[in-house]
Amino acid sequence: MNLSRTWMMAAIADALTSDRPLVAALRAGAATHSEVGLSMADHDAYMVSHWVPTFALFLVTDAAGRAS
Repeated sequence: MNLSRTWMMAAIADALTSDRPLVAALRAGAATHSEVGLSMADHDAYMVSHWVPTFALFLVTDAAGRAS
């Protein structure tokens, strides 16, 4: 969930004008979720190790379609 939240929060921030106070909070939240999510990418539990690397790949390759 952390990694999907990362690109969702970043996409919302990208859609807002930069003068909106919420933009900084969304970008900070996205960075925190990204750090936590990526740290779980090599977890031992199958349900974590099965899905987290997929979402990590989406995040680092921008495959989620986030505007740059």
